[in-house]
Order: sequence, then C-alpha cells, then structure tokens
Amino acid sequence: MSTLAVNKGSKLKLGANKHKSNRFRKAARKPARHTHGESIMGFITRVFMAMIAMGLLIVLGIALLYGYRWITAHPSLALKDISVAGNSHLSNGDVLELAEIKLGQNSLDLNLTEVENAVSANPWVSSAAIRRELPGRLVISIQERVPEFWTRQGSGLYYADKDGRVIAPMHPGETASLPILDIGDGMYPGDTRLSELLGMIRGPETPFDMGQVAWVKVLGSRQVEIFLDGQKLALRMDLSGWQEQFKRIKAVWSDLARRGEFADAAMISATGDKVWVTRRGQGTAS
Repeated sequence: MSTLAVNKGSKLKLGANKHKSNRFRKAARKPARHTHGESIMGFITRVFMAMIAMGLLIVLGIALLYGYRWITAHPSLALKDISVAGNSHLSNGDVLELAEIKLGQNSLDLNLTEVENAVSANPWVSSAAIRRELPGRLVISIQERVPEFWTRQGSGLYYADKDGRVIAPMHPGETASLPILDIGDGMYPGDTRLSELLGMIRGPETPFDMGQVAWVKVLGSRQVEIFLDGQKLALRMDLSGWQEQFKRIKAVWSDLARRGEFADAAMISATGDKVWVTRRGQGTAS
C-alpha cells in the first residue's frame, strides 16, 4: 500500500503566495486619486491659457482695425481718375452725383455695391457696374434706357421707352425729336407690341422712317395707328397679325405711288386680309 506524504512547510508557503497575489490584484483595481491641489492647478492653467488666447484675439483685432484705417487713408490710394461710360442722357456730373463719389476719395474706402445701387436707382439707368482699378482709378459703366416716344400723363409730358413704359418726366429746356405715343383705354404697354413694330419701321424695305412719324396711337379696339407728318398720311392695322397687314400696307403704298395717287390718300387701313384706302374728301376705297 502506497502512502502520500504532504509537506507542511510547502503547504504554508503556497498559502502565503496566494494571499500576496490577492493584495496585488486589489491594489491594481484601486483607481488613482488626484489631490485637491492638483485640481486647482489644472483649473488655473486652463483659465490662464484662455486669457492668453483672448488677449491675442483682441490684439489681432486692434491691429487689423488700425491697419484698415491706415490703408483707407493712405494718399497713394486716393482716386485720381474716374471714368464714366455708357451715358447719353445723363452727364458725367449727373452720374458722379448719383454715385456720391469725387476725386481724392480713397479707392478702398468705397462700397462698390452701394455705389451701383445708388446709380441704378435713377429711372434713366437700366443697369450699372462699378470696377475698381488700384491704386487710384474707378470705372463706372452704365446702360441707359433709350427714349423712343413722348407720352402724356395728366398735364405732363414724359419720356417712354420702346415698349411704351414711362422713363422720366420731360423738364423745361430739354429737347428731343420723338413721336407722341397715345395708349388707349383698356390697353397697357406690355400688350402693344411696340418694340416689334419699331423694328419693322426701321427695316430697309419700309418706305418711311421714324423721323417722319408724328404720333403713334394704340387704340382700345386693339389697333395701332401711325401718323406720318410729312405725307399727312395715317396707317392703321390690327395688333393681331400686324406683320402681314403691314406688308399689305406697304404694297398698297407702292401701288398708289406708281399710279400717281399717293398724294390723294389720307389713310391706309388693314384689317384681316383686306386693305382700305381713305382718299381726301372722297370717302373710302378698298
């Protein structure tokens, strides 16, 4: 029979190692603790860094402000040349007065958007563009609305564009050779097709030009009437399909001139596919 002998000294030694290992594990699990003094120092450090950053920002802002003031007051950037282009009705002085700029102003101190808006607010200006050319040049380019007619509103006489839309009142002393435009009741400028009609009149095949037109009437019956002052002749046609009717009127014009009867015509009128000639004191013939 075999006998197992246990060494008591070895057993006690193993037990001692086991307790020591447990103490190490407990020590490893125990979180590190910061002292109260370390927390205060960390807070002070963060506050100090924030104050430094804020101070740098303030110094940078002040430097930029003084730098901007120095640049916008430097004499080398003063306006020495202001160029105005595209104006016809408005003079260069009028445009500069609208822009509120003058020679000697600092080029960088100008707000170009504000200048463009100020110039564009004038009724004669269709659009405006401002370009700065450093160090001291400014270019103002405008596109004006072109007057094609005079038109009456109340007791005043106004300029109107190719569509019959009012531009501005005519002031005493202003002169221009323009036909009178009269738009009848029930009609509005956008429905008159005036710009297309003006293009046709200026065409090479039309037997007269705008310089001979005394007045243009857009009638409430949706017809347009043109009176030629030199010939004492009225031309009338429907707004609907007026291109073809205008061609027929020109054909009748040529036929009357060929037969020597043009001087007897007071009106040539076209409607639908028919043309009538009204003779002076003799009624109407088709």
